[in-house]
Amino acid sequence: MNIPTKKRCHPALPFAVGAFLLMFSCAFDPMVTYGPEGRVSDDRIRVIGVGSAGRIDNRSQRRTMASEAALINAKEKLARVVTAIIAPESSGVREAVVKTVPGARIVAMEWSGDDTCYIIYDLETKELAKIKKR
Repeated sequence: MNIPTKKRCHPALPFAVGAFLLMFSCAFDPMVTYGPEGRVSDDRIRVIGVGSAGRIDNRSQRRTMASEAALINAKEKLARVVTAIIAPESSGVREAVVKTVPGARIVAMEWSGDDTCYIIYDLETKELAKIKKR
């Protein structure tokens, strides 16, 4: 009696698919293009804000909402980094930084295929003295 057996894929196929997916995901990774977050040099702090809008049919509205969400995310991340540097125990400093982020600027804005927005947000460390005075 001949019992049919399950056909199996080549043993290396899962590894090849995994390597392809890793390579594909790194192609859209802003960390690869813009480097790490946090204090990236003696005079620069950088964070990457990410935002998406979900299920909105109008592409223009979806991208606008995604960019606003990414900017809010970047401001929050920058506030955490700055607070950790100048006053880790002060929540008042963090609130002031989140509201204004004096001296911070958008370095780049990129979009992925699903309209997720990536904002590269930058602050020169000389601006930290101005924040401390507040």
